[in-house]
Amino acid sequence: MTYELDFRKRVIAYVQEGHTKKETSKLFGISPNTLYLWEKQLRELNSLECQPRKRKPFKIPLEKLEQFVQQYPDAFLREIAEHFDCSVPSVWTALKKLDITLKKDDEL
Repeated sequence: MTYELDFRKRVIAYVQEGHTKKETSKLFGISPNTLYLWEKQLRELNSLECQPRKRKPFKIPLEKLEQFVQQYPDAFLREIAEHFDCSVPSVWTALKKLDITLKKDDEL
């Protein structure tokens, strides 16, 4: 759960007034670990703002995938996955982002 910046500041200010972390976490309804993480973030980054999550870049270039599907409209998901050297669920997710649905049975 993401807490508002104002709430985070109030919690940290309460601790800095001299209240214990246990008391503070009970009063504000957060876990002590959350409080420790916020203090660590304040020390290291000098900010309590939510940090963007880091994730790997998308492995399949969407433009190339779209071109491939237009060129080979009858390709199975596993064939597309082999072409792009990735998993079938990754291909499915990428096609979903492009609003392309392939309804096909392997055994046809």
